[in-house]
Amino acid sequence: IVTCKPDQGVSPRREQKIQAGRATQAANEKNLREEIDLSFQTAEILQVIQTVPADGTLEVDPESAVFMVFNQPVVSLGRAAETDHAFTLVPEVPGTGEWLNTSTYIFTPELSMEGSTSYSVNLNEGLVATSGTGLSPLALTQYNFTTTQPAVLDVYPRSDEWLSIDGPVEIQFNIRMDPGSVEDHFNLVSFDDTKVEGIFEWDEAYKKFSFTPNDNLERNSTYTIQLSPGSESFGGSSIQTPLEISCSTYPVFSVAPLDAPPFKSYSGQFGQYTIKFTTPLKSKKYKGAISILPEVIGQNTHTNTNNTNLNLSGYFLPETEYTVTLDAALEDRWGAQLGETVTYTFFTPSAEPSLSIAAGYTSNNLVFVPASASEIVLQATNINTV
Repeated sequence: IVTCKPDQGVSPRREQKIQAGRATQAANEKNLREEIDLSFQTAEILQVIQTVPADGTLEVDPESAVFMVFNQPVVSLGRAAETDHAFTLVPEVPGTGEWLNTSTYIFTPELSMEGSTSYSVNLNEGLVATSGTGLSPLALTQYNFTTTQPAVLDVYPRSDEWLSIDGPVEIQFNIRMDPGSVEDHFNLVSFDDTKVEGIFEWDEAYKKFSFTPNDNLERNSTYTIQLSPGSESFGGSSIQTPLEISCSTYPVFSVAPLDAPPFKSYSGQFGQYTIKFTTPLKSKKYKGAISILPEVIGQNTHTNTNNTNLNLSGYFLPETEYTVTLDAALEDRWGAQLGETVTYTFFTPSAEPSLSIAAGYTSNNLVFVPASASEIVLQATNINTV
């Protein structure tokens, strides 16, 4: 075995040759039978090709792992544990660093990094690839990122939305929170500062919770959603800004007093009559408590998304008086009854003027009639002359 070691530096990614002529002799003074001519390429300089978080990233989740990827293997398979770390974090963070594969190093915080903190990822300048190449003296050796502070992203209901008397109240955060800490700092209070007792439920990521009162809230009343400063994330960073949102519960169940039920007429005698209520109707329980006379062809009774609008649609006769009756037993979502029979009367408008061909075959605005036909039969509605 012959080992050749250059007496000067060799440039990376350059083709090199090793040649031995037939005059080359072995220890037994025998010459080579054939010349040796070998070509090879020197390895690349070791480089960092990706860091996560990327250099300069803001609002990083404090629980995020930090990893670095190199352009070639730095550790051998099965010997990762014996190799030095790829980088260190400043300020120092308790956690575990390991080579995920031969060219990727990952650091996982034991719990979490600090919130709203700038961190430096300092590259280990002594790293050497398995090919024997090291880092360039000009390589960037420090990367920086900043973690985010825990904060409230969204609250339901908002101040301009109704609060259901059975809840829930929901709060969503930007990072994983400590449930016990958040629950200690949360309150739902009535207008006289009485605290509402209830049950908390968290999603799997611990970024969102819902609070459901043990008992129904008072109707037509104001409640305040509060989250005092000090609610901590999983890693111990706390929210410093207080949250306080006031919202109102649904009023007493009735027909909306300020909204006169409108009738809307569409084409072909199809129309819709809409009645609005102050609270959501009980799903699928309202149809038996509503009647309309005379009968509507193809009648369909349905509500809007939040069940506060009742729509009666179908084919209505023109210039006809209709009567809609709401039974006193009609209930809202929480079982409150209307309490009295309510009747509405409305008139449908005249039929829209129209003209159509009543006989023959039509296609693409063309009419096909037998050559022997002496006339075309038309049907006119609310038209005096043609």
